[in-house]
Amino acid sequence: MLNCTINHYKSKHLSHPNDGVAILVKSTLRHEFITSWPSPHFLATKIYTAHGPLIVGTTYARPNAGLPLACLNQLFNHTHIPVYLLADLNAKHTAFQHSTNGPHCHQLHQISTLKRLRFLCPNFKTCFTNNGSGRPDLVFSNRQSLHYHHHLSQGPLCGSDHISVILRISTNPISIPSSPIPDYKNTNWSEYKNTLTSIHHPTPLEGQPHTTIDTAIDTIHREILTAADQHIPKKRHKIYHDFKPSIRTQRLLICYTARLSRNLHSISQYTET
Repeated sequence: MLNCTINHYKSKHLSHPNDGVAILVKSTLRHEFITSWPSPHFLATKIYTAHGPLIVGTTYARPNAGLPLACLNQLFNHTHIPVYLLADLNAKHTAFQHSTNGPHCHQLHQISTLKRLRFLCPNFKTCFTNNGSGRPDLVFSNRQSLHYHHHLSQGPLCGSDHISVILRISTNPISIPSSPIPDYKNTNWSEYKNTLTSIHHPTPLEGQPHTTIDTAIDTIHREILTAADQHIPKKRHKIYHDFKPSIRTQRLLICYTARLSRNLHSISQYTET
C-alpha cells in the first residue's frame, strides 16, 4: 500500500495492493487535485501560478493491462492551458526514441499525433531490472506549454528499480550547474595580452638543441595557461535554451494573429451596425 506524507507538502495518492500513484504539491502553492478519471490509476493536479494555471498528471500502466486511453484523452482535452504528463506507460515506440515497437504503442502514438503532443523524452534509461534496462517512463506536454522552458534530468537512486525523472518548468531559460566553462565574452583581452607581454621574454632558439626548444615551448605554454587563468573568468552554470520557433513560424504566427484581429474587428463592426 502507498502512503506519502512529507512535511510542507500536500499529497494525494491512490493505493492498490500491488501499486499506486501519488502527487505531492508544496503547501504554499494554490492547487486542486483532479480525481474524476475513468481509470483508478490516474491522478492529476491543477496548479495556479503567477502566469496562469497548468495541469500535471501521472499514471501507472501495467504491462499487461494496456493504456488508460480515456484518461489520456480527457487530460489532453484541456487545450486552453499547459498540460504535462509524467507517467510509467510501459509503451515502446520508435517515435519516442525506442528501438522497437511494443504492445499498445500504436495507441499512444495515435493519441500523441491527434492531440499534437510534445514528446519531452527522457533520453536516458529510467528502469533497471535483472532482465535488463529500459525507458518505460515518458513525459509529454500539449502545445499550450510552448511558452514555458523545460529541462529533464536524472534524479538520485531511491530504493526502486526506477530512477526518478526530474522535470523543471520555468518561464525563463533554465540555468544548469556544470563544470567550470571559460567565459570568453567577459574576458579582458587587453589585460591578458599585457600579462603575457610582461612575463614572456623571447629567447633566440635558432641553432639550439631540441631539449632547449622543448623547454622553451613548455614555458610558453605554462605562461599562456597562467595568464588565461588570471583573466578569463569561469562560468559554473550553462543556460538550457528550450524550443524556439523558426523565423518562418514566427512570421506565420504574426500573419495569423493580424488576420484574426482583422476578422474580429470586421465581426465587431457588423454586429454594431
